[in-house]
Amino acid sequence: MKSIFFYALMLVSLGAAQSAFSIEPKGAPFTAASAPSAASSPRSALAQSGTVVKIDAKSGELVLDGARRFTFTPGGGVSVRRQNGATANMAEVKVGASVRLTVINNPGYVSSQVAELWIVE
Repeated sequence: MKSIFFYALMLVSLGAAQSAFSIEPKGAPFTAASAPSAASSPRSALAQSGTVVKIDAKSGELVLDGARRFTFTPGGGVSVRRQNGATANMAEVKVGASVRLTVINNPGYVSSQVAELWIVE
């Protein structure tokens, strides 16, 4: 009788362990809508806005008011747009400009990487 109880307990615990470590989502079938978003991963996209205090295109450093520091890839890699949706470039971003950023938060790094920058006029 003890061995039947032991095997039943072992089967239940294996089933629980399998569902705990399953890589497939439970419930509905996998679709693009149910795919993990960037916000749920360690690298998540965040929105920031403020006034540019310092910008250095050579080193790829952007500082907003409140001493918020961000980095970007010098020479490209960042989508820059005006408020009306027209494309722009980083050379048009000046100290004192109001901006809205989409940044990629990388835990363990001092500053987040800029993915998209909107110049708010």
